[in-house]
Amino acid sequence: MTSRLRRARAERTEAGFTLVWFAIVLTVLLVVAALGVDILAGYSAAQRAQNAADAAALAGVVKMPDFSSADPLARQVGADNLGAGTFTPEQTALPNQLKVTVETGIDTFFARVLGIDRLTIRRDAVAEYDEPVAMGSPANTFGNQPDCTGTCTNTPSAQNPQLWFNLAGTGSRKTRGDQFLSTRCTVENLQPDRCSGTNQDHDPTGYRYVVRNENGGGDLTVSIFDPAFVHVGDNCTDGALNNLYNALLISAYPDAQRYRPNGGGFESPYCTGDQFFADDGSSPYAPTTYYGIMRDPGTPWTEDDDEPVSGCPSVSSPRAFTGYRGDLTARWNQELANPALEDTVTQYFRKWVGLCTFPAGDGDYVLHMWTNGGSGHNRGSIRVAKNGSLASGDVSIFARGRMSIYQNKIGANTEFHLARVIPGANGRVLNLTFFDTGDAAQPGTLTVLPPVEARVGTSALTSFSGCRYTAPPAGPPYPPKVSTGAGCSVSGVISSGWNGQIIEWEVPIPDGYDCDYLDPQGCWLRIRFAYPAGVQDTTTWQARLGGNPVRLVE
Repeated sequence: MTSRLRRARAERTEAGFTLVWFAIVLTVLLVVAALGVDILAGYSAAQRAQNAADAAALAGVVKMPDFSSADPLARQVGADNLGAGTFTPEQTALPNQLKVTVETGIDTFFARVLGIDRLTIRRDAVAEYDEPVAMGSPANTFGNQPDCTGTCTNTPSAQNPQLWFNLAGTGSRKTRGDQFLSTRCTVENLQPDRCSGTNQDHDPTGYRYVVRNENGGGDLTVSIFDPAFVHVGDNCTDGALNNLYNALLISAYPDAQRYRPNGGGFESPYCTGDQFFADDGSSPYAPTTYYGIMRDPGTPWTEDDDEPVSGCPSVSSPRAFTGYRGDLTARWNQELANPALEDTVTQYFRKWVGLCTFPAGDGDYVLHMWTNGGSGHNRGSIRVAKNGSLASGDVSIFARGRMSIYQNKIGANTEFHLARVIPGANGRVLNLTFFDTGDAAQPGTLTVLPPVEARVGTSALTSFSGCRYTAPPAGPPYPPKVSTGAGCSVSGVISSGWNGQIIEWEVPIPDGYDCDYLDPQGCWLRIRFAYPAGVQDTTTWQARLGGNPVRLVE
């Protein structure tokens, strides 16, 4: 009896303990479940905050290194994606990066019983941006600057870079050196790269040159030297030019020396070398050249939103310059006698011609240059004055991503600006493409050099290493890339084997690469031409950095 009573009491005690334990566990589980709801809500809010930080960083970074423009754009995009929250953009140590920190929060429901009324959430993202690679010039001029007296460029070394821009008439053969405007292929059984009946690289829109105004305000004047095609021959030795020069001397024309041909040891600084080719036998005429200026609202990878500039020719309504080949003296007299005739020779030939003057804000204006029909190469140069002065350091002009140039004054050892690479490219690869390089009597050497002020850490960077290139002939199937050897240098460059070939170079930008990116004239890679007998060459170059131009890095 006593034993049974003890067992009954024990069972009742255990049952009571179990109920108490169950109640405690159930309460804990309910609390945990309730907190789980708040935690899941917090996780969802954190993900939204991260998405907003990513979007804000990606949107704002395309304005870098102009932080004053990147900041409000990043804040606006962040708010559009998240709504309430605090958005804090900031510059990193690299000029093409933007960090955006987002702070937001949510009110809790169940966690209030623990005294937690609100969860604070902080997320950040770092984006990096590469605009199209600038090529050819850090100055407010592109190409040689005839008539140069006193200050004619804001970069003294740019007064005579020994090159002109080149624009091929669309009826020209690709082997003449212009990769994109030419359309015709085969010449003397030579089939250039990417040609099958017609030029597969043909782009009728031609080339773009960016006019950058670092500080808003002021009036910009864009001018072209020798904008119209006038045949004088690659070396300016054509007989028609000599006849015009002699006729102007006889008439005591005060500016006759401007039209003097080369020869007898004389080399004219005005010799752009416009050359007619009888490539288009069906319609052998000189090319017409077109110029238009558009404003880029800060989206350099697309032209869909570019805007016309008031008072300037545009892409849809360009300024056209009709080309001429033939008797220059007769044409000169015809233009003087007939005011309705276009002043191709009397006013445009070997002279600076202003396209337009316009009030400029911050940012970029894009000069489009192209041809339509004709056979031959039109060559010239560009300059941009601010408030009538060529000395302003606020302005620069450079080719965007690609350029076709004519070199006809290269000496035994000459350097000029190739491409601008800022510190954000460290650890990546600069891809260069050279087309139809090396028209010279003797083989030469090409060397890609770092910016003069470049460094890795605290040590000066005097040469690149690990460069590779596709050796000619490179037509499909393309051979694997091989090392350029010491110092990113290739020797034996001559038209035989290189003519009509696309040569690709890879230039690794070392980790820790640094340069003076705040200076518009800083961070410019150079290329050295070493030709014992000089070179006269039309060639097309491209430059791009490997990888997506807009990307998240953190």
